Amino acid sequence: MKLFVPGRLCLFGEHSDWAGGYRSLNPAIEPGRTIIVGTDRGLYAEVNQHPAQLILRATLNDGTKISTVLPMERTALLAEAKTGSFFSYAAGVAYQFLTYYCVGGLEIDNYLTDLPIKKGLSSSAAICVLVARAFNRLYDLKMNLRGEMEMAYLGETVTPSRCGRMDQACAWGNRPIEMIFDGQQVDVRELQVPRDLFFVVVDLGASKNTQEILYSLNLAYPFATGEVQANLQKYLGEINASIVKEVAAALQQGDAVKIGKLMAVAQREFDKYLIPACPSQLTAPVLHELLNYQPIQPYILGGKGVGSQGDGTAQFIVKDAECQQQIVEIIERDFPQMKCLKLTVRSRDDRQFEGKLDPGTTEVQGVPKQEDKDTQTVLQMMASEANFRVRKAVIPAAGFGTRMFPATKAVKKELFPIVDREDRAKPIILAIVEEALSAGIEEVGIIVQKSDRTFFEGFFKTPPSPEFFQKLSPQNQEYSRYLQDLGQRVTILTQSVQEGFGHAVFCAREWVNNEPFLLLLGDHVYSSEIANSCARQLLDIYSQYQQSVIGLAVTASDAIHHYGCAAGRLVENGILSVTQLYEKPDLEYARQHLRVAGIGEDLFLSFFGMYVLQPQIFDFLADNIARNFRERGEFQLTSCLDELRQSRGMTGYVVKGRCFDTGLPTVYRQTMIDFPQS
Repeated sequence: MKLFVPGRLCLFGEHSDWAGGYRSLNPAIEPGRTIIVGTDRGLYAEVNQHPAQLILRATLNDGTKISTVLPMERTALLAEAKTGSFFSYAAGVAYQFLTYYCVGGLEIDNYLTDLPIKKGLSSSAAICVLVARAFNRLYDLKMNLRGEMEMAYLGETVTPSRCGRMDQACAWGNRPIEMIFDGQQVDVRELQVPRDLFFVVVDLGASKNTQEILYSLNLAYPFATGEVQANLQKYLGEINASIVKEVAAALQQGDAVKIGKLMAVAQREFDKYLIPACPSQLTAPVLHELLNYQPIQPYILGGKGVGSQGDGTAQFIVKDAECQQQIVEIIERDFPQMKCLKLTVRSRDDRQFEGKLDPGTTEVQGVPKQEDKDTQTVLQMMASEANFRVRKAVIPAAGFGTRMFPATKAVKKELFPIVDREDRAKPIILAIVEEALSAGIEEVGIIVQKSDRTFFEGFFKTPPSPEFFQKLSPQNQEYSRYLQDLGQRVTILTQSVQEGFGHAVFCAREWVNNEPFLLLLGDHVYSSEIANSCARQLLDIYSQYQQSVIGLAVTASDAIHHYGCAAGRLVENGILSVTQLYEKPDLEYARQHLRVAGIGEDLFLSFFGMYVLQPQIFDFLADNIARNFRERGEFQLTSCLDELRQSRGMTGYVVKGRCFDTGLPTVYRQTMIDFPQS
């Protein structure tokens, strides 16, 4: 299976996790409190069982590939863990699993890491959680999230790392959580955010000694001697607890301004009480220069240090996505040694249910485990609820393009050029991928013919030659770097035999991995009439109605025979409760069966070329393929969509935007004219 584990950012409460742990020795110490959120970046890996070895492969941020093979023996694993090497964390976790469980080995291919290493984002903890999750799921250990987190923590404790108990919070994914540390007791509370919050994390490109910081601060525990140590305990105790409680409330109100003010308060109090305990590291001149840098002040609401603090990493909360981009450009222009990472905490609509089913766990994330219920019952209960978070998009692009012959004899139609509103020429497929990513999609799967794989991988995965790159303008050089980042989120899938649209979608079944997904056509481009992109509009409707969504457009009668068509009842403006789907009806049938009250005379609702589908669609596709049930000689999607509608319901949405076809010569010519102006 494939796994993803993000890094984690400590928004507030750094150091209070280990400080609160000392309450078991000194009850007078305040419990520690932190606010944690997962990052947009992390570790991607493919994992498999192995009978007797721990086989580890990793691709580092710079593209370097490293590997090792260890026997699944406690002494060998512990010895590797104590070396402090890159693979020591995986060895430490494997050592703990071998100690407590009857397991074999693992083969882990960490094929992509886009998380900055050693920058306060818990890259080592992400490795530990990744290994713990792999053992749990591959060996069906039925551990919940807390179990994975604890095993990851135990694994890291046998390495030289001085990790705190908050580090493995990356096990909770990208949801903001509050953690409370009372001795060995850890409580976790998920925080619901009503609107998107925008952050920028900055690698300062300087240096710090985390071990020295932790050593100096730990001297104040469990019992303080002198004013400096007493003040340190005061900040990490009552002062920090007060700030974190206010932050938790502000997060749940979506109050970015208040969070920014609290960042400034937290940094000021941190400097006052902790710098005297470790002045060589915590004075942090580079951090404070950036926090006070005047050109960024109009764009930020507040900022502070990250992790153990010092000159490692800074974080800012900003007003909106535009300010997010502005601050990145200013910092990377004026401080070339610094690198920025955008982080957006997304709002969540949790009115229907508070958690999501995380395969391999016995606990619903965000909901306490119910000991009096059979695990399978809980899983079945949760599986019956739609998981509203859509992470993946599928784009079929495996057709022959016969209608665009002879151009398609030279170039795949999905690679034909299109000019966007910024007058940038790009392949059609790139415009579609960008549409998906604009909606918050994390991974895009493009389905192509096996023989075309190299074309698409070459575009998305291969950087231009150095000679070509140097000839690009500075703006296009920056865009080239953007393409390389974008390509890391694209997976090329193959359709071995071209047997229709439905068959192409079915080829993504394993990659989709039982999640809801966004489906976009490979020869259509989209333009929204409102601030939200067309794809974002559909995802919002899916979040609201909790069932598959089909994008629709109002279409005149003389064109309806070109499109699939939906009928039903308008429940509110632009929202259709779908009762029938029909592929390319003739006008007589459409007038008799596909009229929708509230839509104008001789107008119909046709498919927009964009869908959000629950994974049960693959069951209906599989049944058609097994029975060799073909329509017009191929396996189609529309009939399976109608079966999905009958079994689970379906919502139609009239998209506020336009869909432009590029699959016919005359239509493509008009699209080239209209799309840049839309």
